[in-house]
Amino acid sequence: MLGPDTCSHYFTDLEWEYRNDAKQWFINKGIEIKYALILGHRSSKDRLEFVCQRGGNQESHWAKDKLDVKKTTREYITKSKKYGCPFMIIVNRPKRPDGSKVYKLSKVLNGCHNHDDPESLAGHATVCELKPHQLETVRSMKAFRQSDILRKIKEDDKNNLSTLRQIYTTRAALGGGNGMVDRLLNNLRG
Repeated sequence: MLGPDTCSHYFTDLEWEYRNDAKQWFINKGIEIKYALILGHRSSKDRLEFVCQRGGNQESHWAKDKLDVKKTTREYITKSKKYGCPFMIIVNRPKRPDGSKVYKLSKVLNGCHNHDDPESLAGHATVCELKPHQLETVRSMKAFRQSDILRKIKEDDKNNLSTLRQIYTTRAALGGGNGMVDRLLNNLRG
């Protein structure tokens, strides 16, 4: 069962000089209509493939010829967020007549989703991740309670959908001395 076609939301004549600008435009447009988009595995320097966060299929990490052994004693069963959603948009970086290259929408392969529309994107990892300036806020306020840090971040950015759990894990990474947040900030900067 396929849901409504959402491709009309993404049609644009805009061109982007930088990859991150194109990426951010499509991700923000998805958030606007309550769908979390991510870059597909076949994205490259000159081609961006945007797929739904629920695209792909759940894969077993066990070898096919081995018996599936339960790893934990928990009573509940976890579920995958993968539903095989067929949504896909392609953005290419063709050469212009003057020799320059810009990112431009190439085609919408499938604008339909095969899952229900979410009520909210709060708690979705791809949408709620902390930005570099927000990581700096957590670093500077790590002596404060998580709720105070989250309140400060939400005051600065009204559209932020982060949760207390993200603040807690970020603060734990900062306090652990393992340099995980420093590496993350360096990767985002450079």
